[in-house]
Formats: sequence, structure tokens, C-alpha cells
Amino acid sequence: MITERDGVRLAMRSISEHRMEIAHRIRAHRIARGWTQREFATRTAIAFDTYAHFERTGKCSLDRLLRMLDILGLLPSMELVPAPLPNSLAELRARETRTTRTRVRSRVRSAKLPDTHRDPSA
Repeated sequence: MITERDGVRLAMRSISEHRMEIAHRIRAHRIARGWTQREFATRTAIAFDTYAHFERTGKCSLDRLLRMLDILGLLPSMELVPAPLPNSLAELRARETRTTRTRVRSRVRSAKLPDTHRDPSA
């Protein structure tokens, strides 16, 4: 898709073009490892027909895509959604000093039964 902005022509890719690019790259990684479609589908716990459909169309669920990237060893290096940049220096400093809250498990107190609950036959 080509659009024009302020007199400058910009080439923009459609969502389907991005999907197909991802599918082509994953296919290239699969082939580089010498894996057939069926073998890769088995390794990723994806049905063969579903994986073959992904290579043809680029369409799959996010869970399946993440499994494929994980099996190929690409998941740790892939930052799909980078953290937003701070809007100010103050916000950057606040992020650096922010601590995360952790929940502490509450202690279960051992409750003593009142004398009225004792076995009368004792």
C-alpha cells in the first residue's frame, strides 16, 4: 500500500503483508534446521493442517505463534511490544525508583476449640 503525506510518497505494508512476512521468516528458520512441516508441527504441539495453513496464509493464534518462536529459540530476543518511553525526566526517575509490591501469605493461626466442643464421653 502506498500513501502520500505532505507531498511525500510513503510505502506502507498492510497487516496481511506483515503476517506473510512473519510466516516466511518462520518457514525459513524451520527449513534451516532441516525440519519438515510435520516435524515442526509436532515439536510445537500444533496440528499439521493448522501449521500448513499458517505457512500459506500467515494466520494463527498468538499462543501458536509464541510456541513457534519459542521452539525456534527466537522468543527471548523478540521484543514485540517495547515498553513505552517516559514522557518526562521525572517519570523516568520514578520508574527507576519504583519498587514492586509482593504479597505475603497470611499465617493461619491454630485455633483452640472451646471446652464446650469436647467429646462428652471422655
